[in-house]
Amino acid sequence: MLLWAALIVLLGGIGLLTLFVGMILLFPVLGYATWHSDRRLVA
Repeated sequence: MLLWAALIVLLGGIGLLTLFVGMILLFPVLGYATWHSDRRLVA
């Protein structure tokens, strides 16, 4: 979990450094990956 949180912070920082253009690609990918990991943990 700590690795996942660090990855989100790192990618979020990259998105901020690119003047929020990176966020357009980052948010859907992170949301999709988080949804898949949640489904694996619950199931």
